[in-house]
Amino acid sequence: MSATFEQRANEKRVAYILGAASIEELIAWTDTEIELAADPPTGLLELSVGRGFARSRVIELLNQLPVNTKDLISTCRGMGSLAQHVRAGNVDVQSAVRRCYEYLRDEHLLYEDPFVELISLEDDLSLIRDGIFADDKLKDLRANFLDTLDEMQRFESE
Repeated sequence: MSATFEQRANEKRVAYILGAASIEELIAWTDTEIELAADPPTGLLELSVGRGFARSRVIELLNQLPVNTKDLISTCRGMGSLAQHVRAGNVDVQSAVRRCYEYLRDEHLLYEDPFVELISLEDDLSLIRDGIFADDKLKDLRANFLDTLDEMQRFESE
């Protein structure tokens, strides 16, 4: 089944908030969505010219789009898109784990089935940061985090 506009918008919103989508990628997506829509939302039109907007303004416009922030599939896919950036070294694993954890906490999604592993990963990160676990645990944390993100990319609701 193809994703609805609300799901696609939420996926892009999550990806942008987590640093997995650039403003250029958002603009390309908005241009495609505008072409498909008979009456595109105002926020979508504003985003399409948002290359110079501050990050906070872009997030504000994304939040104004009709999105379902509780949609687990689109949230998983948005989060899962972060994996390629961690693998490429564009985002370090510590900040990625922290961003994901904070995002899910703020959206009240942390205890949903596809996301509970992030609690353990954030706990491990805290133990590494506090010196209880040695830095060599970062390799395991990175592997586990990437496995979790890959699983999120494949997530389909029952």
